[in-house]
Amino acid sequence: MDLFIKVNENNVPQNHPCLKNNLKQAFPSLDWDSSVPNGWMKFERIPCPVVGVYQKYDTPEITYEIIDGIVKDVWHIVDMTEDEKKARQDKVKTKWAARDPAGPASWTFDEATCNYKAPVDMPSDAATPSNPSGKIYDWDESTTSWKEVTV
Repeated sequence: MDLFIKVNENNVPQNHPCLKNNLKQAFPSLDWDSSVPNGWMKFERIPCPVVGVYQKYDTPEITYEIIDGIVKDVWHIVDMTEDEKKARQDKVKTKWAARDPAGPASWTFDEATCNYKAPVDMPSDAATPSNPSGKIYDWDESTTSWKEVTV
């Protein structure tokens, strides 16, 4: 997908990127095939990165910056403050405590993932998004183990 973005006289991106085919229709007198017309730059879409458990977007929007002569999406991600981390953890803990029925008592809060974790890992042959044909397991609190569910 060929994208271009309008830039001002200082090469500061203006508005949002446009498809080359749309620009060819809107500006038929400009040569979009052999060179980049004056006042425009090539644009490269950068996928949204995965944000960590204790990270957040620093700005509500992405910005556009020139990197190696091409305008690209720039995602601004920062680490949460200690107060924000604690608030996130407290929210998860409050939801866990409010479950009906209650969450398994043997599970512990894992600060690294900000989630509760069973004392025993789920079997490796369990169904997951990458293994949809795997077995289905359910937690058995009385034995503190995973039991296969027969369907």
